[in-house]
Amino acid sequence: MLVAFKRYQIYTSITSSKFVAIERINNKKLVILDLSDELNKITKIRFQNHVKFNTKYKTNYLLEVEEEIEEKNDKLEYSVKYLRTINKSDILLDQWNRTKKVNELPIGSYMHLTNEEKYWAGEEKGNLTTNIIALIVLTVVIILSINYGWGAMLFSLPILPIIDWNYKSWRKSNKANINKLKELLSYKKSLIENKNDILNRTKSYFEKQLENYDTWKNLTPEKFEYAVAIWLNKQGYKLKVTQYSADGGIDLVGTDEDMKTTIVQVKKYIKNVGISVIREMIGVRQNHPDNPKTIVVSLVGFTSGAKVLANAENIILINIKDEIYEN
Repeated sequence: MLVAFKRYQIYTSITSSKFVAIERINNKKLVILDLSDELNKITKIRFQNHVKFNTKYKTNYLLEVEEEIEEKNDKLEYSVKYLRTINKSDILLDQWNRTKKVNELPIGSYMHLTNEEKYWAGEEKGNLTTNIIALIVLTVVIILSINYGWGAMLFSLPILPIIDWNYKSWRKSNKANINKLKELLSYKKSLIENKNDILNRTKSYFEKQLENYDTWKNLTPEKFEYAVAIWLNKQGYKLKVTQYSADGGIDLVGTDEDMKTTIVQVKKYIKNVGISVIREMIGVRQNHPDNPKTIVVSLVGFTSGAKVLANAENIILINIKDEIYEN
């Protein structure tokens, strides 16, 4: 089977606010991946010939996956592995300045090398298209010169430096620096081996931006968890992110300033967190041997029912929107 690293555009339904990632996989079919509200899990795979895009809103998120496709006797075999969700700003080349250190870059915890990562390592591809266009223009001018005299030839002189620049640009193709590639691959391997290292490695990157609520809104759900951990740790907690997408209802775990065991559920919903999440955390706490301090963090807020139940059950609710604007 053909294995490939791909990025799918993520959409949200106008009517239901559900997230889906959509990509064309051959000339006939579109694959639609239903996603969890946290954008950290593929919940269903569907195939359709057509999609009504006027019922969907294009988000700023992209889904990174490893896909396997094989067609046998007109039968399509398709499988996909979730890698991560990113913001489109993460792949802009100005985020990949070659003077940046590797731990300052939004690198994925997988061994595939993206175009941005190769760019940071020094790879460049010359622009053959502009060179061909310039040569065509020069050819036309020469033909006109032959037919209409030296006046047309003199007209072509200002074009020569442009053609020379385009040619040099085309020839400028560079391979990536081998030492930077080794550094990049070593760092990616460390992310795979221990994703909790992301918290320490990206701490300074987040801390500079977390005073702005727009930063919180634009974080992917995975980065949102790390940001919450950083924010709470600055207040005296000692929390670590649990293994992502296999957390059993707990996103952060550690202790508070009094060394009491603390568990945290983080929800980056675009709407208020409801009572079902509070009920879930009550069950998680009951099954925990240490009767831990329990916190639920929301990006935008909580429903009235969630607030009432949390107050009755001594569960702390933190609304990032209120916290940022109050401070």
